[in-house]
Amino acid sequence: MDTAANHVNLETGMGNPFFCLKRKLNEDHVRTDQRMKGSDDGFNPCDIGEQLIVSEILSRLRVKPLMRLKCVCKRWQFLIEQDEYLIHQHLARSKTRPRLLISGHDRVGLEGITNQILLTAELLVEGRDRAISAVSVDAIVMEEDWSNKLILGPVNGMIGLLDEIDAELRILNVSTQEITHSIQSTPLSKLNVENSSIVWSKRFPVNYELGFCPATKVHKAICIWSISSTDNIPVSNVFCEVLTVGDNKWRKIDEVPQYDVGIRGASVYVNGVIYFRTEMLMKETHETDINGPKFIVAFDVDTEKFRSVIIPSSILNQRQNCTDNIGLTELDGRLALLFSMNSNSVKLALLDDYHNWTEVIVELPSYLSGSEWQLQFIPVLGTEEIIICKTLWNGVLDDDSLHCFNWKNKSFRKIEISGDMLSNFLEHSKVKLYVESLFPVKRQSKP
Repeated sequence: MDTAANHVNLETGMGNPFFCLKRKLNEDHVRTDQRMKGSDDGFNPCDIGEQLIVSEILSRLRVKPLMRLKCVCKRWQFLIEQDEYLIHQHLARSKTRPRLLISGHDRVGLEGITNQILLTAELLVEGRDRAISAVSVDAIVMEEDWSNKLILGPVNGMIGLLDEIDAELRILNVSTQEITHSIQSTPLSKLNVENSSIVWSKRFPVNYELGFCPATKVHKAICIWSISSTDNIPVSNVFCEVLTVGDNKWRKIDEVPQYDVGIRGASVYVNGVIYFRTEMLMKETHETDINGPKFIVAFDVDTEKFRSVIIPSSILNQRQNCTDNIGLTELDGRLALLFSMNSNSVKLALLDDYHNWTEVIVELPSYLSGSEWQLQFIPVLGTEEIIICKTLWNGVLDDDSLHCFNWKNKSFRKIEISGDMLSNFLEHSKVKLYVESLFPVKRQSKP
């Protein structure tokens, strides 16, 4: 290769990935310095090289020590709270060490009084195949009264706390414990005041869900509701709104789902898309259009557009019966359907980018099969592992609650549970996967 050409490439950085990354980091931190100069009178920022090193170190830490390190100096406080590069790097690294979020009610309250509590747990991941061997409960999040709240998400560290009575939503960062005020759909709030006689559909209540836009790196919430009081909601009576977390102002969108979306909290977020179950998917055998195509609804968080996704009949024809619950989950970065085939086996159906489905049959061992158990399946990001949470029908967890299934080599094993507060203190428990993040729930000041 020509020496002069090589010299030009070295000077410009063309074709050099490290140079492009360094230039991008420099641009990000120059903007950070400019913001800090404008917001911190008399502050003399360190050079960009030092700032890069500090950000790289901080991005590797858990959120709990980062909250303490904000007290070291104003620069570190700014970086941890507002620096976009650090926040995004921290999320990327957090995804390599996912955690569990356990929600439930304590059973030690006096006079029948129970409190909803949230526990976080660390996963011990070992070896090249990233096998999960143990879970350690290491934190309790109980700063607010969250009794009777439906938990949405988690999505990149955020959860939604939905008041099912007043249809009000709050957004919580589980790790930083920052939380928004109650957010209710603006038209819905007006209707509650101006039209007190309206009867809300009990089968199709107001539906809030949480998502994330990878392009703009912001969380969004979507609200879908109707003023119909009948089971068959006409599309014309369905209304949709979206807000960006931090702005917390609803924007009405004209496009509405083509099919009635199902129960709140039954959706799943996967790579910039929120997938909703539909009544069309869950129809029972006595309904006239049971033999028609089955659908789920997809909402693109970036474009804020809906589309329908057809489920081939071959995927669903092995269900025990049409009333079986069909779960939506994420597996290997893809949407997956999950449902029981019989008391001893379940099916996973994975959707790829080309709208092709792959089926995985899971034959359950004897200690997980049977009618006395409810099973929750929690795929673990970045691994081939699926955590299986076994609860009694009253929702009680015990020391034999967690097991692991490798969906590629079809192996099972028990996961040991340890920590300051054992999970068998909880009832009506739900276990979800989440990753820590530094994303703020309030709008940050800009230069």
